[in-house]
Amino acid sequence: MPMSASPRIAAAVVGAAFLVSACGTSTSGDALKPIGSGLQGRNGMHATVYARGIRQMSAFALDSRGRLWVTRSGATTHVDDAVYVVPRRSATPVKVVSSIRGPLGLVWAESSLYVSSLDGVYRFSGFDGTRLMVFEVLGGCSSQAARKAAAARGNTTRRGTEVRVIFFISERVAR
Repeated sequence: MPMSASPRIAAAVVGAAFLVSACGTSTSGDALKPIGSGLQGRNGMHATVYARGIRQMSAFALDSRGRLWVTRSGATTHVDDAVYVVPRRSATPVKVVSSIRGPLGLVWAESSLYVSSLDGVYRFSGFDGTRLMVFEVLGGCSSQAARKAAAARGNTTRRGTEVRVIFFISERVAR
């Protein structure tokens, strides 16, 4: 049997009141709060500045010695793209790779740094404190320009076996 007008109106008002009362509410733990370094986040989060001096950072990785590795990639031009190492907190970043176009990801695996870029995947190893000594092109990238640029830096180069390299990097964030 259909509801008469009065009960339907009353049900609509109660439903609307419930929806309106739920809008815009949050628990105190969900509200954003200052967490340091000019940033806001949820309760329990904290932010500090680890290093300064690299603009347009695109990826981060830590090596087995706890050093932070950072890629810099321009959005439209790539003349300043590079890979940097930050040896410790508050240290000046050191540019260790400068002839790479659009580095967008990096990961350490054993003693090699793998960097994905617009031109392919590169493997670097033999870090001497200021540069990576061995350079290898992986993933079908056969850029002569990349090899010539690496040779100009004094790196040894060789073309890698045709492989597909896929990295999945994730970090579970506890709430």
